[in-house]
Amino acid sequence: MEGQTQPIPPQQRYARLRNWCFGLAITAAGVIASYLWLDQPIAFFVHRNVTDKTIFIWLQRLPVAFPLLSFFVFAWCGLWTLMDRAFSRLQSVGLACSISFIATNLITNQLKYAFGRTWPDTWIEANPSLIQNGVFGFNPFHGGLAFASFPSGHLAGVCAVMAVLWWSYTHLRPIYIACVATVAIGLIGANYHFLSDILSAIFIGVSAGYVTTKIAVARASDCGMFRVVLLSAASAIGLVIALLGGAWAQSSGATLRTEAKIPLGDVRGRIDHMAVDIDRRRLFVAELGNNTVGIVDVGQGKMLQVVSDQKEPQGVGYLKSTDTLYVANGGDGSLRLFQGPNYTANGRIDLGSDADNVRVDQSNQHVVVGYGDGTLAVIDGAKRNKMGEIRLPAHPEGFQLDPSTGRVYVNIPNARGIAVGDLLSGKVIAIWPIGGASANFPMAVDSDSNHVLAVFRNPPKLGVFAKDEGSIVRMIDTCGDADDLFIDAKRHRVYVSCGAGAIDIFDARSYERLSRIPTASGARTSLFVPEFDRLFLAVRAVGGNPAEIWVLRPEP
Repeated sequence: MEGQTQPIPPQQRYARLRNWCFGLAITAAGVIASYLWLDQPIAFFVHRNVTDKTIFIWLQRLPVAFPLLSFFVFAWCGLWTLMDRAFSRLQSVGLACSISFIATNLITNQLKYAFGRTWPDTWIEANPSLIQNGVFGFNPFHGGLAFASFPSGHLAGVCAVMAVLWWSYTHLRPIYIACVATVAIGLIGANYHFLSDILSAIFIGVSAGYVTTKIAVARASDCGMFRVVLLSAASAIGLVIALLGGAWAQSSGATLRTEAKIPLGDVRGRIDHMAVDIDRRRLFVAELGNNTVGIVDVGQGKMLQVVSDQKEPQGVGYLKSTDTLYVANGGDGSLRLFQGPNYTANGRIDLGSDADNVRVDQSNQHVVVGYGDGTLAVIDGAKRNKMGEIRLPAHPEGFQLDPSTGRVYVNIPNARGIAVGDLLSGKVIAIWPIGGASANFPMAVDSDSNHVLAVFRNPPKLGVFAKDEGSIVRMIDTCGDADDLFIDAKRHRVYVSCGAGAIDIFDARSYERLSRIPTASGARTSLFVPEFDRLFLAVRAVGGNPAEIWVLRPEP
């Protein structure tokens, strides 16, 4: 009868839901199959065969304009609403596209956080990846941009918009398919996403676009102006939430952004420790394998000078009060002095053998050097002579001074312990056991938490010890072949640089790992300079790649 609503047959009532569930099942099967058999081969194929990714990077940039277009659509529709004018079909479709795009971004952001998948290659926030680090898999609820590959937000947003247009302007469907295919090819060709990220994004985007079309377009004629206003307001709020959510995702991910790479010139072999002249913004680099010390102008980002004719320089230190650079040479056991600003030779102290790490107490003008089978030499910086020593049961590796207590904490891996020495008396007052771990090399003292931190290489562990009595507080997994360790007091973070090709970032309060930043194989020595708010990483020459100093800026 005319004017009456015809009942929906039972077999059609849930047809759309059944079709959606069927599509979800097909997508899930495709994602699993791709994860098991296709994702890694495709990523490695692209890495080996695509040398110039420029074209692919441009292909995937289509959705970059969508947020701005959404803003103009909202403004346009909002103005029409205030003028009490009906929307045109173009406005209705544009509003539906914008709503679909925003809803899809909200959904994908939450799914990225829930799945926490790493990326195929390293391209954003120095993320860990399959290509650079062999990292492949999911880390649920990890958070941060470095763990946000699945699903592809770019492609999901494109699919959401194209789905609305698919059901609105059907005669242009080949163009919509081409747009989706273009972005998908760009993402895979640039190694920005795995194939399974692409498959999941298509399903999410098409689902969001279909639902939005049915709500915002098919029923637009039944909606009063009040509903349109509410829809526009809700969409605007959604846009704000999406933007804030993206900002939160970025702020929650502790990372190190590569700010510069400073070439060291023709430097071969292993690079050891570094020191800094804060006032002149100069970095001193012990180029052990090259028998030189490089002096880098950090402000200008270039090599300034090379101090040659060294004998396996391992440690360097700078005493500001006398403008003196100290270089510990492992090859002949000498501690050599160079006078700034031109770093001319100005003395030598023969310690014995294997002169290694150097630490400087600026307030007391003392320079402490580890050497030999087990000795710390204390140098009077003003008189430039050896004023005392602390005998240890084995060769000292990484050690740290605590000027507030006059103590020194020393890693002695060959004695399987950590020694605590008193600088005033020259005596060892305690040796802490280190448990089952061994090869403890780098060390840091965290006065805020009253802890001493040491990193072990076998197995790779970050050890946290009570500063007062040496009990083991925690042992946490970390990257392999670590050689330097620093505390970022401003951000309450711990940085561990490892020769395995990574820097681990830990929370200095909970000691939970926040992120792992891929670097380069063999790049295990670093220097964090709080005054510059930068971490400097020494990267040795490998193959055709020259030796460099990477300047890393902590974020956020």
